[in-house]
Order: sequence, then C-alpha cells, then structure tokens
Amino acid sequence: MCKSFWRKSMLVSAVMALVATAGCIGGARSTGWSPGRSQVSPTLAPYIHFEEGDLAFFAVNTHLARLSLKEDLIPLEIAIANKSMDLLTVAPELIILRDMEGNRWPVASAAESAGKSLQSRFSRNLQPVPFLDTVQLHFSAYQALPATFGLRPGDYTMTRTVEMRKKTWIYAQIWFPNPGGALKGRQFEIWLNSPELPEPIFTTIQF
Repeated sequence: MCKSFWRKSMLVSAVMALVATAGCIGGARSTGWSPGRSQVSPTLAPYIHFEEGDLAFFAVNTHLARLSLKEDLIPLEIAIANKSMDLLTVAPELIILRDMEGNRWPVASAAESAGKSLQSRFSRNLQPVPFLDTVQLHFSAYQALPATFGLRPGDYTMTRTVEMRKKTWIYAQIWFPNPGGALKGRQFEIWLNSPELPEPIFTTIQF
C-alpha cells in the first residue's frame, strides 16, 4: 500500500511540474501551428479566450467581432495584465492579427476607428457575460489603468501607449481590417509583442 501511495504521489508531482513549466513563459504556449488540430485558447466565459503565464495575462473577447464579420473593421475587446514584470509596454502598434497562413494585419489607426467604440456600446450590453466584469473579477487585487485618451463615457478604443507596472491591468477595444473571406469558424491569433517580453504572447480565437 505504501509503495502504491508513493507511486501515485510521484505521478501527481510530475504532472504538476509539467503544468508549471508550461506557464513559465509570458504566453504559456509555443508559436507552432499543427494543421487539423484545434489550438483555440481556453475560455474564461463564452467568447472570451485567454493565455496566461507567470509574466502576463492576455484575454481577447470575440463577441463584438461575431456581430461585425461583414464590416470593413472588426472590433475585439482585449485585457492585458502585468503579473510579475517591473514594466510591460502595451500600444496599438504592438498588437497584430495573424491568420494560420502567417498573414498579418495591424490595429486600425485612431482616425480609422474614430467613434466606433461608442457605436458598439449596445452590442457590448448584449454579451452573455460582460467582458469587463469578468476580467475585474479575475484581477480584483490589481490596479486598472486607462488605455485611451477618449473623454466620452463608453469610448474604450485604445489610443495610447501604456507603461504597465507590476500588478496592473488594462481593458480596451481594438479594431482590425477585415481579413476577407468567410470568417465564421476561422481561427486567428492576436499577438502582443511588447519589448520587455522574452517572446510575444498570443491568444488564439475563433470567430
């Protein structure tokens, strides 16, 4: 009985060690893509995909995008938390949309997406689980930082560079050019390439 218990304890310890190793890097996953195998990131709630490691947390909400797949610009909500780094720089130009063939799209400029965040307020209210509330619950002990210069209530479009200290987080909307084609069911990666990260973080979503 003692030997059986010892073997089970060793197995549990080995599994826990593997799990801990997987989360050591900021994005918690390798950047490889295996055709035919789904690699959609885990979810906090319906449509809210995230990746989390020891350094940072990166969540993407696709609810708004699902309602705008035929528009010229597609909105996504993002949340980023700096868990353990002295500084984490986040800016629109550091975020890209990438498809599984390697094509990339930058975040639309502030001029291109002007006013669209306010227009999507009604759609945000239709979410089965509010994205902002979900992230606030996940990081209740962290300080929230503004990610926009917008002065109008409800305008969450990211318009500035944010230097995030340890145990802070941001919430924002970003807009990407429509990649074209049939988007429903397709998988994409949202990449954050902050200079302080040892490698980029990416979260895999599905429209």
